[in-house]
Amino acid sequence: QDPAQGWLSYATASCPAGTRLTKFTGTWQVPQSPEPSDAFYSPWIGTDPADNLNLLQPVNPWFGNEWAIYTEYFQWSPENNLDSNQQGANSGDQLVGSIVFNGEAQQSYTVSQVDTAAGGSSSQMSVPVQTDNNGNYKNYSIAYVVFEKTAYCGDYPPEEQITFGNLTMECNGKRITPQWTTSFVEDCCDFRAHVVDSQTITMTWSTSAPSLPAEKIEAQYAENRKHFAARKAAKSAAIHAHQLPPQRKN
Repeated sequence: QDPAQGWLSYATASCPAGTRLTKFTGTWQVPQSPEPSDAFYSPWIGTDPADNLNLLQPVNPWFGNEWAIYTEYFQWSPENNLDSNQQGANSGDQLVGSIVFNGEAQQSYTVSQVDTAAGGSSSQMSVPVQTDNNGNYKNYSIAYVVFEKTAYCGDYPPEEQITFGNLTMECNGKRITPQWTTSFVEDCCDFRAHVVDSQTITMTWSTSAPSLPAEKIEAQYAENRKHFAARKAAKSAAIHAHQLPPQRKN
């Protein structure tokens, strides 16, 4: 259940009681690249229903030696994880993440991540709203701004801060002024979220702070390496499939 283990600093706000989140958008810059490592982490914005079991998120992960963008859906029960196509991103690129409700008839959200740099890319997908045990569609109402996943402190971006701006929430189609609160799950590398105003959240950390115990980080890095290998294999397979000549029809 969210907030999940691995979340570092985060901010959260909710729609007024009885209303649905119909749009949530925000912008941020791709962080500076640290030295290559086995670290895997990401800044992102997202939304959950009241039970915190169905997370929609445009993400911006660091894969140990490069930045990427894609959108993700994580469902806790029954467990299900969906990702859109991944696109590369460069430090300093401006990203625009958005989550938009497609209406009562469709009962789905379009989650998108757009890189506004010249020649930039985008990635999006549509995700149906899960029904509860009574067959009713869940009601998304919680917004999150998050930096997640543990690493050695020296493996995080060297600028030690990120700013999420232009944060806009609409509930039942009407723009609201979100009342942000901040917290953290993993007390790691002095990660903290700070409310600048209703549209701006900053995250700060220290690359020189004491790291979490090495055995915890090394266990995380071992999982990361498996993830990196699977990602590399998937990219290689996609490239190979694209290069194959068309099959001849008899």
